[in-house]
Amino acid sequence: MTWILPPKKIVLGKDDLHVWRTDLDEPIETVRRLERVLSPDERQRAGRFLCSSDSCRFVVARSFVREVLGTYLNVAAGEVQFAAGPHGKPSLRIKPGMESVEFNLSHSDSIALLAISHQPVGIDVERVRQDPEHDSIAQQFFSPAEVCEYYRYQKADRPRAFTRFWTRKEAYIKATGQGLTIPLRSFTVSSTPQNLSLPLVNRALCSASMWKMCGIDVGPGFEAAIVYQGEIKQFLLLRGRPYAAPVALDKERKSNREKF
Repeated sequence: MTWILPPKKIVLGKDDLHVWRTDLDEPIETVRRLERVLSPDERQRAGRFLCSSDSCRFVVARSFVREVLGTYLNVAAGEVQFAAGPHGKPSLRIKPGMESVEFNLSHSDSIALLAISHQPVGIDVERVRQDPEHDSIAQQFFSPAEVCEYYRYQKADRPRAFTRFWTRKEAYIKATGQGLTIPLRSFTVSSTPQNLSLPLVNRALCSASMWKMCGIDVGPGFEAAIVYQGEIKQFLLLRGRPYAAPVALDKERKSNREKF
């Protein structure tokens, strides 16, 4: 699948799945403008980061979520209201008569991914890193089948394999909304590099579950995965912010100026 620029009009069908991608590193003047759509609580959270770059990325990520969700809900970014499930998974607080959507956010370094669907969904992205603790973490948190598969990789290939396992497991527990109340060893995912839809196997259920998993190509040095329910008719990968969002408009104006 190929990443495309967002169309002017976004329509999410009942069986559609959209994944948005944006870069979290923006000029400070853009960050200050984006901060205006955040809630007072979000601004306070941004101010608690010790590193200014982390604070700026938080602002860009939260404004990105608000802009995208506002596009689907047909409301201003600053009017999007959030709630949290019993295990902390974010959801939307919807006014009567407004159609809701499911969403999930993940970010690593400067990459942010946001999944949108009418069904529960989870997404995760991680940078591939060399870590001497990978083997011990795998033994502690991977299922027996995953451990066997992990050790079949050559040592040089294990960091990517580990990250592929980890993102897919994270995406699953995020999709369910149950978080770490689900033991990571209780279910098995595949580390196949192909971006194919594969069923998840939960040993507690002794069968393939209703959830499906798919790897997402976000470029060298990263692994990403999405977990969703049901059959998907249209799967879109959208690169950038919504067409009418402030940053998108700024970039479009700059592009238009450069053309003339």
